[in-house]
Amino acid sequence: MKTKNQNSEDLVLHLGDNLKSLATYKENSIHAVIIDGPYGLNSKEYDVQELVNHYQKGQSYMLGGKGIVGMDWDSHLPTLALCKELLRVLKPGGYVACFAGSRTYDILVFTMRWAGFLIKDQMIWTYASGVPKGEWLSRKERDPKVIASKKLVGLNTCLKPAIEPIVLAQKPLAKGETVRSNVKKYGTGALNIGAVMVTRKDGEKRYPANIITDGSKVVQAGFTDGNENFNSCPANYLDELLNPILYYSKAQLRDKEFGLDKHNATKSRKALFSGTDLSIKNIHPTVKPIALMRHLVRLLSKPGDIVLDCFLGSGSTGISAILEGRKFIGMEINKDYFDVATARIERTQNLIKKFKVTDPEQLMVLAELDSLNEKLDEIAKLVLKNPGNRVHQEKLEKLSKLKELRCKDLLKIKKAA
Repeated sequence: MKTKNQNSEDLVLHLGDNLKSLATYKENSIHAVIIDGPYGLNSKEYDVQELVNHYQKGQSYMLGGKGIVGMDWDSHLPTLALCKELLRVLKPGGYVACFAGSRTYDILVFTMRWAGFLIKDQMIWTYASGVPKGEWLSRKERDPKVIASKKLVGLNTCLKPAIEPIVLAQKPLAKGETVRSNVKKYGTGALNIGAVMVTRKDGEKRYPANIITDGSKVVQAGFTDGNENFNSCPANYLDELLNPILYYSKAQLRDKEFGLDKHNATKSRKALFSGTDLSIKNIHPTVKPIALMRHLVRLLSKPGDIVLDCFLGSGSTGISAILEGRKFIGMEINKDYFDVATARIERTQNLIKKFKVTDPEQLMVLAELDSLNEKLDEIAKLVLKNPGNRVHQEKLEKLSKLKELRCKDLLKIKKAA
């Protein structure tokens, strides 16, 4: 196991096996765990009887095979051994929020129950931008008779994904403690509902629901208007029932690239399903939006608490924890992802320290302005050395206009806040 040297009391990042990293932490030392780990969307199917046989022997069950689009790291779910370690390091009453795939959610929940967790709820993150991954049977058919019969027309192997379930699990309270006494003793045991209350358009504060959407028009229409795609309720019925839903869109490019403006990327990746080359610095294929992870951080912890993510990925949970004033521990086994996460998290820390701002929208613009100012200084020096160089003059003018636009963007964000 390798551990990052530039650690502090507020931030520790581990490179290596998360089980080995977790073993270095004391029992009852972590306030909350937020995980976006592998979904186990395997080419193989889970054998539940075999899984139970392994669990009865105290063994983890590794399915083998390949995960989504052939990736090894996504071929299995968080293991029984890992869940037991998370239970050990969590403070009594501490919560875990773990993203899952709709097809393997049941296995993950079963594993967490077996490890000793209480399953408190299921949160749903729903969106309109899922990519259908099924196969149209008629497209590969070559038999003229079957084609002519149209027996295979309209037949597919799966639905279009539009949700990701999130397991909300809890370590049992300490023996003999009530929720109130447990919170007083350990600082854990209850959700921080007050930090995630939803404000309606009329200003009224509403209790947050366990549904989170991407705020898209399609999803919003389904919840508020009622149509054949979602439900048949009367118009505005669900608006009253589910008004406290939260809107966090899928991570857009600007979100994914946040914190990487000064990162010298050495790796690239292809789009998951199309195979198209992507010219982006964040090479992780499944980045969660910062706004969504901030919501979970606020819900499961309080300022100053320790938040753990043992599947660090590209660091969105770490960024969110820092933005919300929490201490953070991250663990990642993939060196390339670890480098991206480290760059994003450390850049976030530096931007907060420099600008005294924790709003990510403002920080994104401030990061761009920071980089623009450096480029402007470099070009200005070149212009002073060689005033007649038209190329430098044009570049200086172009960067100056871009800076002016970003300043206007910043003012708009501040006004909207």
